[in-house]
Amino acid sequence: MSTGRIFTGILLLAFGVLWLLQQLGLLTSGLGELLSTYWPLILIVWAIQLIFRRGARWFGLLGLMIGVLFQLKTLGIIEHLSWGILWPLVIILIALRLLLPRRWYTTFAHRSRPAWANHRSTLTTHRIEHASFFASANLKIASNPFEGAELFVLFGGIEVDARQAVLSPGERAKVELINLFGGVELCIPEGWQVEIHGIPIFGGWKDHTVRSNGGGPAPILEIEAILLFGGLEVKH
Repeated sequence: MSTGRIFTGILLLAFGVLWLLQQLGLLTSGLGELLSTYWPLILIVWAIQLIFRRGARWFGLLGLMIGVLFQLKTLGIIEHLSWGILWPLVIILIALRLLLPRRWYTTFAHRSRPAWANHRSTLTTHRIEHASFFASANLKIASNPFEGAELFVLFGGIEVDARQAVLSPGERAKVELINLFGGVELCIPEGWQVEIHGIPIFGGWKDHTVRSNGGGPAPILEIEAILLFGGLEVKH
């Protein structure tokens, strides 16, 4: 079943249930009031659908940002909002387009399985690709050998347990992370050496790992992170 049919079905189902509850007198708020408050969700769902469609993902990201802002306004979290925000959002998208490697917006649109609901999974592939949108995920990595990961978070969270992953002494693996308004927790085996670099924008990372003082070379985990109002925590 296509993603478009799923989203359209969910919207129609929600609308039908709300209408039925109103007709049965079980819903105190009027349907018009609910629609006036939560209509941006229609734009948000439509935009998310576009993100996974070839040739429309950047337009979908723009629609997603606009939908989220209008939803915040209808909920009273933001008081003043106008179409003047359009051009700053376009500039932000252009900046992201320049900053992100091409593999990011080709990989997640066509090869990875995005998480729309909380879930747990154990991964054994050499390279991990995962995207989490408005949801949380618990990933357990048992790759042998572990070659790296590409993670994308948008208004969500990912807990990654890589303590069973195998990386030979002196070998390197790279984790590429884009975190927008989310949180990521990464647990790695003791003895691994961590190198973190990237671009934190109103976000940041914390490295709680302990460097090994042994004589031999240690496995090296390189983390390249772009954090926009997001956080990253690395620990054993």
